Amino acid sequence: MKLSYCIAFSGDGATDVTRRYVRDPSKYGCPRKRASEHTVMEIIKSIRSKRREKLSKDDKIRLIKEDIREEKELQMYLVQGLVVGLPASLSSNVLALEAHETQKSSVERGDCKSF
Repeated sequence: MKLSYCIAFSGDGATDVTRRYVRDPSKYGCPRKRASEHTVMEIIKSIRSKRREKLSKDDKIRLIKEDIREEKELQMYLVQGLVVGLPASLSSNVLALEAHETQKSSVERGDCKSF
């Protein structure tokens, strides 16, 4: 089965998780022609706003941080998919950079301690 869009819905909003489930768009994806990427993002933003409008400020901040972490994770899937097609010498450099960024993000959000 090929996917164009995979949108996850929750009580707190929605997220385009296509990158998580379609790691190789040329093999498992279909063209995303139903709407522009900008339009998809605006719709998701609208759903999030509507579902979060009655939450406390602290809950909204927590969810924004979760959204940022998830977006970084989804971007990693895209990077990993691109790296697969690179020559070994280049792909190892990209993966090392990716690992560094992941560790840096963990320290920034307090998951790890920096010494």
